[in-house]
Amino acid sequence: MHARSPASPIRRRQDHEPGQPDRRSGLPDQNPGASNQLAAGLKPKSLNNHLTMLRKALSVTVDWELLSHVPKVRWLKGPQPEFDFLTFEEAERFLDAADPEWRPMFTLALRTGLRIGELRALR
Repeated sequence: MHARSPASPIRRRQDHEPGQPDRRSGLPDQNPGASNQLAAGLKPKSLNNHLTMLRKALSVTVDWELLSHVPKVRWLKGPQPEFDFLTFEEAERFLDAADPEWRPMFTLALRTGLRIGELRALR
């Protein structure tokens, strides 16, 4: 048996029974272990990514008729990401200043929202 890392998404809290009110908040624990994972340094966004993978895996078990339904998953609230989008005028100035060789790539990026890795993967 191997030791689990502190950030393992399946590690259970030792001081709390799933489904019982959390002693700290008094609220039912719908995501057993979530508080422990947050305390271990995982941010809500990272934990939500783990929950997304778990939910997808559970959906597959329903498709394979191993489960009758997917249990409800409550997503954790985290800070809203900050975005600084270019205005239409800024985007036009950027394209006007771009090297003509790169202008088609920059235009595609601005109009589609593709990331650099996705743009580089295009053929």
